Amino acid sequence: MVWEVLAAAALGGLVGSSVQAVVNRRNVRDQIEAQTTHVQKQIEAQDNRQSAETATEKKVDELMEMSMAMSQARSVLLGAISKVQDGGEVDVDRVAEATIQYGNQLYIVQMFLKDNMMADINDFYTELINAEAYLMMELGQELHRFNERMATIEDDAKFDMEEHASDFDVEEFEEAHRRALQSLRMEVAGPIESLKSQ
Repeated sequence: MVWEVLAAAALGGLVGSSVQAVVNRRNVRDQIEAQTTHVQKQIEAQDNRQSAETATEKKVDELMEMSMAMSQARSVLLGAISKVQDGGEVDVDRVAEATIQYGNQLYIVQMFLKDNMMADINDFYTELINAEAYLMMELGQELHRFNERMATIEDDAKFDMEEHASDFDVEEFEEAHRRALQSLRMEVAGPIESLKSQ
């Protein structure tokens, strides 16, 4: 009888230990799965954050390039117009390159800007074209080459240089530049502030 009690107690202890081991194993497995899921979510969030940071950095870089192209184009065009008005010579290729560079950058940044900001950037581009048309009319040279280039930019078989030249006004040019620059500054400031707060 003592043996039966001892055997029953031992069997009960073994069964209890086995049940406890199974429960412990399940608890450990559940904890490991929960930790693994948590770590995976953290890695995913970090990847998303890194992707967002990379995209934000690309946006800021392109907008800064746009700002530099804008300032360069403004400087080159106004300098050339001033030289022509003073009777000096102008490097028309440098003028064309400044406008082309701005136009190329414009196409890049359009994916980053809202329509209202893009309108300011496009308005300045129109003013650049008007300024370049005015300059070419004043110089009276390179007109054919300029007309062909403008026709391809405007998707227009007949670019009206006289109309664009007559639309040039230094104050409107400067105001368009100010608005475009302000739009770029606002757009660059947002991502920089969001990166600072992270």
